[in-house]
Amino acid sequence: MNIVETLRRGEYLVYLLILLLTSLLLALSLYMAFSRVYYLIQNIGGSPELLAASIYNVLSDVFLVVVFVELIDT
Repeated sequence: MNIVETLRRGEYLVYLLILLLTSLLLALSLYMAFSRVYYLIQNIGGSPELLAASIYNVLSDVFLVVVFVELIDT
């Protein structure tokens, strides 16, 4: 067996593992974003400080989703 072929197979396995881990993290961040949106909807009538914190949390989770989508794209 050629060493180059073995290294290439190992490289493909590493890429597959990274893709799977990134997909798992994307799924978790999507869950977090949707749960924070639900929490934001519940806090619409609440205090302004709680509403501001909810909006900040939703935006940070949405940006996290965007980061993982871009990681998968690259």
